[in-house]
Amino acid sequence: MVGFNTAALLTAWEQAFADPPVQRAVRLLSAAPPEKAVEEWARLRVGDRDSALLDLQDSMFGDALETATPCPRCGEQVELAFTTQQVRVDSARAENFTLTEGGYQVTYRPPTSEDLLGLPRHSMEAARTALLARCVDAAVRNGQAVPVEDLPVPVVEAVTKGIADADPQAEVSIAIACPECGFQWSMDFDIASYLWTEIQEWAHRTLRDVHTLASAYGWSEREVLEMSSQRRGLYLGMVEG
Repeated sequence: MVGFNTAALLTAWEQAFADPPVQRAVRLLSAAPPEKAVEEWARLRVGDRDSALLDLQDSMFGDALETATPCPRCGEQVELAFTTQQVRVDSARAENFTLTEGGYQVTYRPPTSEDLLGLPRHSMEAARTALLARCVDAAVRNGQAVPVEDLPVPVVEAVTKGIADADPQAEVSIAIACPECGFQWSMDFDIASYLWTEIQEWAHRTLRDVHTLASAYGWSEREVLEMSSQRRGLYLGMVEG
């Protein structure tokens, strides 16, 4: 994923402020190559979307990632440095999966961003039930179709695990060891929120550059953004030097 359009990505960043995180992710992707509408990105399963977000991270900021988190035991702030390659996960390419549990046969698929955007927000339990209903294509016992809400708890748990296993890129964890007390735990890594923070900082830097060059030369925002980053940097060096 290379050659992103600076003006288009700035517009997507501006529009994404009011978006929920899932919508924000697909909006950013729609402004970067390869060209796809927001709706197309939303129909990809979450792991494929996150793989594309990792590509965008690579293209814009490089593959180095850094974050920090407090140790749950001693409170020490633990700094982490890793790469996008280390949080990439191979996923099964099948579209649908089937399992048999307790006499039930269930066909299911991993969720998409579109599925997540369609969930109720008033209750976590209602959201989980609605997501399961969206991802289960068919549930059968003794040749008879069974509504998702009538599936017993062990079957629901098996399907939930199967959905997670089918798309591991959607839920990536990082193993951590505290250098102070030695406590070990794992932390979920969300490329969507990480990249949004990077884009925020990039947008602010870019707009400061526009302001500097527009003030110095009278150029419009469009004229500044159409410059290559190399040329823009040379002009900034002359203005600020």
